[in-house]
Amino acid sequence: MPFTFIVEDPSGNSYISNPQAPTRDPYCKITKYIRSSEEYTAMGYPVDQATLQAEADRLALADPNN
Repeated sequence: MPFTFIVEDPSGNSYISNPQAPTRDPYCKITKYIRSSEEYTAMGYPVDQATLQAEADRLALADPNN
């Protein structure tokens, strides 16, 4: 039975095992996203550091060499 399993974990500490390892799982789609300053704050970052880190993430994801 087909199903969709979506994990949205701002901390990045969630893992799903690949049954096809070490080859790529053709049914798995990974989407990288930018954490917001609110997500950083929820993870315990001070507000100023959360804002700076969210901006650094945005710039890193925009870098085509990343």
